[in-house]
Amino acid sequence: MKWSSDGELTAVDLCLVLERLAQVDQEMTALRQQSLSPQPCPSIS
Repeated sequence: MKWSSDGELTAVDLCLVLERLAQVDQEMTALRQQSLSPQPCPSIS
């Protein structure tokens, strides 16, 4: 994982983390589907 200069995860790494969480957590999956601005993530498969 990479961190930006402000101490946050980079957008790509944050997206990957959220995608992995959604694969195992039904509540997270629902939140991602309801997102107002869904953004594509690189595949982690």
